[in-house]
Amino acid sequence: MIELKKLYDNVRYSKEFKDWHKKNQDFYLCSFFTILDEQGWQVDYYSPSKDRITSFICEKKVKMLNIDSKIFKKEGLKVDKLDLGEIKIDLKKALNIVLDLKNKKYSNEKANKIIIILQKIKKPLWNITYLTSTFNILNVKIDAKSGKVIEEKIMPALNFKS
Repeated sequence: MIELKKLYDNVRYSKEFKDWHKKNQDFYLCSFFTILDEQGWQVDYYSPSKDRITSFICEKKVKMLNIDSKIFKKEGLKVDKLDLGEIKIDLKKALNIVLDLKNKKYSNEKANKIIIILQKIKKPLWNITYLTSTFNILNVKIDAKSGKVIEEKIMPALNFKS
């Protein structure tokens, strides 16, 4: 499993980040994102003055992915700064919490894809989504300090059809 601090440092100390950050001092770390077993980790930085996000992808090398992109959030919602010092539950533990929950309550659901976001919405949380073989979406939010399940919901993927 990936160690977040190492991933964060890989981005922070990369030439790409340093060059960008010189001109973008008000951006702060706001999230980590990945689709498990499909890609590297995306590390996101947010600017409150611009209300924009810049993303770096960390695979073998660090590359800038998006610069000053519009962020998808509810109007007026604040994007909180993510402090890695607050994270007490690592990714492996968070995934085990979701797996235990799935096995107890949704045992017929098999994950085809697992989407992982670490972010702060009032408190740091793991936002883990299973896209299942039965075309359902199981979303579980876990407090990244305590490991407590904050929210869980399952819904048909077809609900997202436009």
